[in-house]
Amino acid sequence: METRTIVILIIRFFSTMLTVFFLSIIFLPLIDQTFELDLDKKENTENRVLTARPDFSIDSVASFPRRYEGYFSDNFSFRNLLVNLNSTFTTKAYEISAIPDVLIGKEGWLYFVSKNQGNSREDFMGRLRMSQPDLDSIQSKLECRTRELQTKGIRFLVAVAPDKHSIYPDFLPDQTERKGRYPSRLDQIVRYLDRKSSVKILDLRTTLIEKRDNASFPLFKKTDSHWNYFGAFIAYTEIMKSLQMIPKKESDFQWTQITNPMGGDLAGMLAASNQFKEENEMMVSPLFKSELTFAEVENNYGTGYKGKPMVATNKDRSLPKLLIFHDSFGGALQQFLSYHFRESVFIGSHYSSVIVKREKPDVVIVLTVERYVDQILPLGEL
Repeated sequence: METRTIVILIIRFFSTMLTVFFLSIIFLPLIDQTFELDLDKKENTENRVLTARPDFSIDSVASFPRRYEGYFSDNFSFRNLLVNLNSTFTTKAYEISAIPDVLIGKEGWLYFVSKNQGNSREDFMGRLRMSQPDLDSIQSKLECRTRELQTKGIRFLVAVAPDKHSIYPDFLPDQTERKGRYPSRLDQIVRYLDRKSSVKILDLRTTLIEKRDNASFPLFKKTDSHWNYFGAFIAYTEIMKSLQMIPKKESDFQWTQITNPMGGDLAGMLAASNQFKEENEMMVSPLFKSELTFAEVENNYGTGYKGKPMVATNKDRSLPKLLIFHDSFGGALQQFLSYHFRESVFIGSHYSSVIVKREKPDVVIVLTVERYVDQILPLGEL
């Protein structure tokens, strides 16, 4: 066979293989989606609920294509693989985030900056203003809730957990640093309440900032949006002092800082958990005999809250009862707060008078992260 013929055959072979490969890339996701072969791992790595498949009905014919497009965009096959490849390339090549909700900072620090979930970056830079009606509304609701609970002999505390930006701003990209004194929304609310009301909120930023540089361990995870157990412990001590109760000491616990080879929730949102190590993970255990038991219980409230309460029970029945409404920052506080109450009921949702009436607590705490401070006491109730 002539050399020219061999060359032509080789070119045709590779052209055919390239065509087959290209068509496979195009059609494999469609085949997987259509026949539900489950060739792709559909684990949700984002800090939100992905769009569910819409139900088709005659009444919704007009809106069905738009709703299905939203579902498909969130759930098409090999989406996570493509996100991971894109994230890997942009992170390694340019040290920038492929996901706008995640900001890549210095020395491997990640920050949550979703514009649709608190817009914490713009807030940190002092670009968000609280309107007068919003400030008046927060004051009115705080005072109303305080009076409502005080008449029942219930102590009430509203606490704000800081965004990571507020405690570790030095690892933010240079273009995100504050230039001068620009008040965040929390600053504006705290100052307004100081001038206009006797009711206050507990700004946990102050304590964590004061303790940060001399603390025994880091206070926040590098690749996660949350504080670690040690940061939660520092916050817990301030909460207890605000309730005029005596907290446990740091020396009452055994603390261990570990490195998790997989990154936290922000690394997961980048579909890059295996690219980031979590160096600020903390493990903690009491050095005293614990008489706590934890259990998820059935939700019998009959309200809009659909989760299952976590209840900590203490053998010492002489202690008061705690009811705490919290977001995801409340989980790390469970074991610390629970030592001081005969029963601690943790509700992962907004405040509800119905639940307060049902539980009959001695103390009510509302805890929210800084980026949601403008929604700390929503107008509507569950």
